[in-house]
Amino acid sequence: MSTGTHDETANPEAPVLVHVANLPAPGRRLKISVFYTRILTAADPAQQILIPNPDRCEAQIIVFDNPVVLGKSQGDVQAGANLTDVTLAAPQGAIVPNTAPNAMRNPYLVSGTNEVWAAAAAYPTRISVQAVNYATE
Repeated sequence: MSTGTHDETANPEAPVLVHVANLPAPGRRLKISVFYTRILTAADPAQQILIPNPDRCEAQIIVFDNPVVLGKSQGDVQAGANLTDVTLAAPQGAIVPNTAPNAMRNPYLVSGTNEVWAAAAAYPTRISVQAVNYATE
């Protein structure tokens, strides 16, 4: 006879219904965001802002203060006039402008798992990053 409640003493081998929260839907993986800011200075004008990460879904980069040049390696962003020409007239890489005061409305999206480096020719330059990664299992 069922009373609508589970009685472990009646049949200790019977399965117990358990509700598990915070699991992804079948076929989906959990995503975790990581946030940080790098500050480019005259003493450190080129920095790695994203490490190689096969679990990264995407990243958003928000640039404050001065435009930056993005590249796939430290050598790429230190090439040419990236570190000396504040106009970035002949960049070696992708220019990401200073998006302030609308920085939060204009993030630069990076979709890929490779490393990303940034360089600036005017300082200080702040770069905020939100990296979205698949959770490791």
